[in-house]
Amino acid sequence: MDLENPKYWRLLVNQSLLRFFLLKSLGKKGAHGYALQSALTVVSNGLCKPSQGTIYPALKELEKGGYAKGEWQKVNNRRRKVYVLTTKGKNALNAASSVLEKAFSSISPKEKELTPLPFEIESGKETSKLPGF
Repeated sequence: MDLENPKYWRLLVNQSLLRFFLLKSLGKKGAHGYALQSALTVVSNGLCKPSQGTIYPALKELEKGGYAKGEWQKVNNRRRKVYVLTTKGKNALNAASSVLEKAFSSISPKEKELTPLPFEIESGKETSKLPGF
């Protein structure tokens, strides 16, 4: 783990937010796995670039959980499974968006100044600044 390497952070975002970006992509319109590969790059501003081997297991997981529904369709003369969000998937997208918006707003360019911690470290010993502690 190299926390100073941006590559580490991109990989972390790619792995941890894949399902969110899938929900977000499918929230715009239905798509098959191959089309989602480039859509994920767009909706994540280039941070999420999963392989096909990563997308399909995540889609199966969303489908199994009832968040997405896949139907076989003919797309450009090829048989493809096209996924769309279910009502449960739309609810999940709304919940995730709300939480992530709150989390990411704390690291926006207009970062708030950090508030002081409610304790101090004094020669290896914690001293609370809270009343009664």
